[in-house]
Amino acid sequence: MDNVKLKGTDLNVSRLCFGTMTFGGQVDGAGARAMVDRCLEAGINFFDTANVYTDGASETLLGQVLKGRRNNVVLASKVGMKGKGVPAERRLAKEAMLQGIEDSLRRLQTDYLDIYYLHLPDYSVPLEESLEAMEEIVQQGKVRYPACSNYASWQMTRMGSLAEKNRYRPVKLA
Repeated sequence: MDNVKLKGTDLNVSRLCFGTMTFGGQVDGAGARAMVDRCLEAGINFFDTANVYTDGASETLLGQVLKGRRNNVVLASKVGMKGKGVPAERRLAKEAMLQGIEDSLRRLQTDYLDIYYLHLPDYSVPLEESLEAMEEIVQQGKVRYPACSNYASWQMTRMGSLAEKNRYRPVKLA
């Protein structure tokens, strides 16, 4: 498997990223372990999940399966999508994000994430508040690189401008 340096980071990732959205739903613990083992054998070192995938079970199973192997992988998760226990509004409020990272780290059995995505826009929260929360999480060492998915180009431009203005680590589009 070829590895590439993820642009704007020091992360060397496999060209393929393995998504774990079905862990804890369609895929049980044994299946999750078999899939992750096969990925690692094939040289895939990049794993993606989210706090809402199967109501957190995806993160829990991935954490169990990666136990003892965390240093061999690039681990990404997401915050900001509504789900069980996650309200439709204020998903990217500072308080929700600070709680969200703690919950994700606990479920994943790790002290930090390599990449933490703003999953999608939350129009009920000012973008400045979400970016301030992300910067705090980065400064605490809980996230190495902030990122986002499902954002429009104008939103990315605005995030870049706000990050530069406030000296935040810039959010990367992935």
